[in-house]
Amino acid sequence: MIDDVNMPLQEEYEAQPPVELIRQFLGFHLLYDRMTKELKHVKNIVCLGVAAPPTGSRARLSQRFSKFFHILNMPKASAETLNKIFNNILGGWIQKTLSADYHELAPKIVNTCIKVYEETIKKLKPTPVKSH
Repeated sequence: MIDDVNMPLQEEYEAQPPVELIRQFLGFHLLYDRMTKELKHVKNIVCLGVAAPPTGSRARLSQRFSKFFHILNMPKASAETLNKIFNNILGGWIQKTLSADYHELAPKIVNTCIKVYEETIKKLKPTPVKSH
């Protein structure tokens, strides 16, 4: 898994050397062993690349690179969706492990965590140096 694959800074001609190295590997299925000075053939590999939309410090991925992937778009989850997901997870855990006195805490904890998350997203914008 390659997270934030579009974060490397672009050079003068919009190349991203780390991305180009991965592109070359995916195209030829070869790695060079610098110790033995031999080519290593790599087979049966699955590569997952994760990228945010190309805004701010994130570059647009080249077609030469993106042709190796199936592109999926996952929109940002709403607060309601996050609430349902984490209330089910935390609520289920609390019911299994803690006494009935604590069952009402799950929605409060989840709501607070979502508020902290949303405020953090507003105030801490990612940059190439601080991608959080």
